[in-house]
Amino acid sequence: VMRFLKCGFCDIPEDDIDYLDNYLIATGIHGKNAWSKRWLRMPRNRELVDLVKLDGLRADIYQMFVPLFEAFDQSDAMAGAQIKALYELLISLEVEQKLWQKENAFLQSGNQVKSKEYGQIYRIVMELLEKFYQLLGEEHLGITDFIEILEAGLSAAQVAAIPPGYDNVTIGDIERTRLDYIKILFFVGVNDGIIPKAGNQGGIISEYEREMLQQADMELAPGAREQAFIQRFYLYRNLTKPSKQIYISYSRVDQDGKKVRPSYLIEVIRRMFPKLKLMEIEDIQRKPDYSGAKAAWDYLIHGERDDAWYALAKYFTNVDSGESFSTDFVEEVLKAPYAYYAPEPISRAVAKAIYGRNLQSSVTRLEQFASCAYAHFLRYGLGLVEREESRFASLDIGNIYHTALEKYSSKLEQSEFDWFNIPDEKRDELAEFAMQEAVEEYPSMSIYATAENAHMAERMMEIFKQTTWALTKQVQAGEFTPTGFELSFSQLDEVDSLRLNLGIDEKMQLLGRIDRLDTCVSDGKVYVKIIDYKSGNTKFDLIRIYRGLSLQLVVYMNTAMEYSRHLHPAKEILPGGILYYHIDDPMIEEAKTELTEAQLRENLLLSLRPDGLVNSEEDIYRAMDKDFEKKSLVIPVELKKTGELSERGSHVASTEEFSIIEEYVKREVVRQGQRIFEGQIQINPYKDRQECSCNYCPYSSVCGMDGKIPGYSFRHLESLTKEDAIERMKQECAQ
Repeated sequence: VMRFLKCGFCDIPEDDIDYLDNYLIATGIHGKNAWSKRWLRMPRNRELVDLVKLDGLRADIYQMFVPLFEAFDQSDAMAGAQIKALYELLISLEVEQKLWQKENAFLQSGNQVKSKEYGQIYRIVMELLEKFYQLLGEEHLGITDFIEILEAGLSAAQVAAIPPGYDNVTIGDIERTRLDYIKILFFVGVNDGIIPKAGNQGGIISEYEREMLQQADMELAPGAREQAFIQRFYLYRNLTKPSKQIYISYSRVDQDGKKVRPSYLIEVIRRMFPKLKLMEIEDIQRKPDYSGAKAAWDYLIHGERDDAWYALAKYFTNVDSGESFSTDFVEEVLKAPYAYYAPEPISRAVAKAIYGRNLQSSVTRLEQFASCAYAHFLRYGLGLVEREESRFASLDIGNIYHTALEKYSSKLEQSEFDWFNIPDEKRDELAEFAMQEAVEEYPSMSIYATAENAHMAERMMEIFKQTTWALTKQVQAGEFTPTGFELSFSQLDEVDSLRLNLGIDEKMQLLGRIDRLDTCVSDGKVYVKIIDYKSGNTKFDLIRIYRGLSLQLVVYMNTAMEYSRHLHPAKEILPGGILYYHIDDPMIEEAKTELTEAQLRENLLLSLRPDGLVNSEEDIYRAMDKDFEKKSLVIPVELKKTGELSERGSHVASTEEFSIIEEYVKREVVRQGQRIFEGQIQINPYKDRQECSCNYCPYSSVCGMDGKIPGYSFRHLESLTKEDAIERMKQECAQ
């Protein structure tokens, strides 16, 4: 339908067509059944949708196709009736008049080729429909067969366009090419054995035998003597064709560098015209070609800046020769060699007008700013977002998992069980209910739109049951208790660190949601652990925290610890760990020996072990996993044979190092907010050995980042170790 609407034959404005296209892509509406009913489906972004306007467009477009659909919907319909319905649609749309208008428009703009093409289209289509009607009008054709036949006819049709000039070049050989009324002839390759062609010496019949057979009225192919006369005839016929000039050339050496002789024809011509001079050309220089529009355009881009180039530039800037070479486009191309990028910030006043004096910012937004200030400006300043699509994407999967986990935790809290004593059957039952509710409440209509999506939903159910099993095992392994689920920052009024003063009349309110908060109370101390659920491949990286590219977990820890101090004012609050749990269905490597069910469960639990940073104090990591001896199945901690922490297999930090990281991130959040208010919008993507911020950026077509243009450059991040990152954080916090 959209291909039809965008071809320009309906009277619907282009803006309305684009508006309709965005709505259809966002909602996944397709098919006659959906078009025949009033539209009530809403995309996620409801603010930009006017259902009354859209339904009016739907009704108008649907009415155009009703007669055509009725002709094809009948089981006994003949091709003649279908062709007639298609013809009547073309008449109702006034296609002939619109093609005529296009033809005249191109003619007036000087584009004769396009004008001639548009002038032939309607006649070609009508002739095709007429032949179709005459040959198959009485046949019963399904819509698939009808389309295939029609497309075959259209693909075979040829639109002939007479060149705007009469000059042309014909390339051929002296035997097969027929030349008439030519002005200039270039006769190339006039070497011995080629012009005239060397005779074939390999015949089995002699000339005497040929004469004998011919006298007996036997028809034979021309012999060597006759071939020589034929070659001379071809030479005479071609040499006498040009009316103005003839150029004859030959090679002095062949492709192997061996010397070759010129044809006897050269000497014949020189004897006939003794005043002719032989020109020996050492180096042949190609002359610039700007005889046609495309050739001239290529010369304008790649040619030298000589008088011809400036003349062409003046011509193209003064003459609008259609969409391909519009004057605006030409000016941009001419400016391209002098392009450079000079970053300029917006003023502080403009930044406040765009973002507001009280900046409402999520941690993800600050990470985006650290990744590339310009991408942040496009997303949060100008509000540029990718077009919404009705598809079951990874973002949808992650949102559903988060909602299902929140519902599961709520149902578990309302039941008679807790994380430590829930039976397996009850756990699976609650998990199934939670996932079903999450899917049913999800705003996207595409979850069950296709069999593939329906299968994905079933698979998500199995993965979610496995997830609740693994999370339960991880909780039961230690003494930490889940105390908060989907904690929104807006609900934590007592946490002052979420409201930051960045300067005079400049504030920032942090927004976010902690997926899960676990705490453990022991001997007047409260250990705090943060769990963040991820359905992608996010990995914990201390270096990225230092770069400001991964602040989320640490900001959550800072918020949770301040919140815990409010709840437990008399107790010491200590960081336990910041962890990512990846919702996944990992592959278990095949062992050399067959594993028992218990061993398979252990391997699966190890594969689902959270990734992150754990406090290195034994009391704290033992509170997360009481009984492990060498390698923990539930936290990223491993022990040596001596009982000490393994530096290689453990992701740990001391309480002091946690404090350094937390303080550094607090300062980094303030710095990022201040830079936003300073109006920094420069294009400054980063690149290191593993990744580049431009790789998955949706704004690459907007920013024009190109390392070949002066001024554009990547921030090349140096390689750091964990120790280097913590040391630098410590130094910056000490300043």
